[in-house]
Amino acid sequence: MFTELSDVEWHALRDLICDRPVRTERRGRPQVEQRTLTNAVLWVLFTGESWSKLPMQYPSVPTCRRKLNEWRESGMLDTILKRLQQSGRDISACAGQISKPARSTPCGDTDRLRGVFWTNPASWKPPVAVR
Repeated sequence: MFTELSDVEWHALRDLICDRPVRTERRGRPQVEQRTLTNAVLWVLFTGESWSKLPMQYPSVPTCRRKLNEWRESGMLDTILKRLQQSGRDISACAGQISKPARSTPCGDTDRLRGVFWTNPASWKPPVAVR
């Protein structure tokens, strides 16, 4: 079971994660709250669930996945997890997820063509011509 960051844990991480200055201009998409984004990434790591099951209270999947990949590449994910461990959180649940690369093959049969869902050619019917 995943529990969101406590105030103490967030205080330990805030200086790492909130390193960008606040934008004063109003162009582009609104920035996502960093604590919520961090909770979303940690939810995936700690539960082991797929991105498609990310609860609705969190930011979009592409935003969260981009942040996780950014943290992995920069090494910041290890630092975040070490700080959480120092704050008293058990990080053993996500140990296998830390260095796990994003899945590059689709779920299910990997030998079938991408986007093709029928398996029996006899069941396929050509499109009907419209006159």
